[in-house]
Amino acid sequence: MADDESASVPLGKGEQTRLDILHAAIARFGRDGFRGTSVAAIARDAGVSRTAAYAYFDTKKALFIAALDADAAPQLPAGIASGFRASACPRRAVSSWWTATPVSTSTGNSGSSSSTR
Repeated sequence: MADDESASVPLGKGEQTRLDILHAAIARFGRDGFRGTSVAAIARDAGVSRTAAYAYFDTKKALFIAALDADAAPQLPAGIASGFRASACPRRAVSSWWTATPVSTSTGNSGSSSSTR
């Protein structure tokens, strides 16, 4: 179906809910970053429950990748993600980065940190 045809077809309630969650995620991740964004905040912005958000996206990571696919991927210039072919799928690029990048988080007063996601 062509893009102009799909624009004239009304979305079902579930499709519209998914799209509302996705748009809220794009805005939140863009404004607050991955670590500063919670699924609960995205759900609140979308006007749905946190449980509903998880019904459409299994994890925060899955929601982030969907938001990237929907919003940022078309705007990425070729080669911006070093080490990835310009034709590489953005989802694979992010997933590869996600698993290869250690994260250190401070636990506050204890001073210990963790390097797992």
